[in-house]
Amino acid sequence: MSNKIVMLPCHSVWIPSVLNDPTTFQYGFERSEWELVSFQIEGYDHLAFIEQILKCLILVDKTTSVFLSGGYTKKNTPDISESKSYYVLLEKYYQALSTESILAKLEQTISDTKNKSLINTFKKFKAKQKSDVTIENIFCEEYALDSFENLYYSLAYYKLVNENISLQDLKSITIVGFEFKEARFSDLHWKYIGGLSQLKNCELLFDSNNPNTLDEETNKVYIEDVFNSEKKFGYDLFVEDPFGRMMRLKTKKQDRNIKNLIATESAPFKKYLIKFDDKISTEELLLNIQNSALYI
Repeated sequence: MSNKIVMLPCHSVWIPSVLNDPTTFQYGFERSEWELVSFQIEGYDHLAFIEQILKCLILVDKTTSVFLSGGYTKKNTPDISESKSYYVLLEKYYQALSTESILAKLEQTISDTKNKSLINTFKKFKAKQKSDVTIENIFCEEYALDSFENLYYSLAYYKLVNENISLQDLKSITIVGFEFKEARFSDLHWKYIGGLSQLKNCELLFDSNNPNTLDEETNKVYIEDVFNSEKKFGYDLFVEDPFGRMMRLKTKKQDRNIKNLIATESAPFKKYLIKFDDKISTEELLLNIQNSALYI
């Protein structure tokens, strides 16, 4: 029985997932393997993505369901979601656990990155036995377009695959993402998915990392800038607009939604979602979530 959730909010598409060529040694180490925007380049975000994927493989077990969350957002790779592309890469690392030569090559390649956090996480991953990884407990949530939806939709997906389990029995939800985004989850999203009132026995945890310029002198200033940018362009916007219904957050989601998918209409877990009517107050919407099928 699964009574713990791990959720990874995806931030890119791993391009080789479209071809999925098993003969090439592509494990996400090159920037060219990823759909990156300008602000994801300086901090080597793609190395952070790899580490987050490895963390999921370390954490998943028979009592833990992992949700890779991210929709169809990249015009250059319209046929695969962020989450499905992550899963293809995750599965490559999972398969590598049974091949010593590949593990050795991965270890050397990761060592060459000089990214201490990634190096330490890979050591933990390498110590796992393939049989310890409950791969069937890893799911792709393919509709989320922002961090609120990452959490809300993953919870709904968990309910779908564990219909006989009350969410009140959940022990923990662990976010495997960026440290600079923790506050938006703990202060805002947790409340507005109904967590404070409906998940009183469930602990919200974080297993986070950060981008890293790989230069100690510049990285401190870079990380300060990242946290400041998050507050201005992320956290503060969700304070004003917890459900992402107003112009700035809504426009971001519309721009990302290249397939015009609507979760409440076509997601497999749609029966556990509510519709976010622009005419209803934030307080009423929160009550609707708390009283929805998600928590029955």
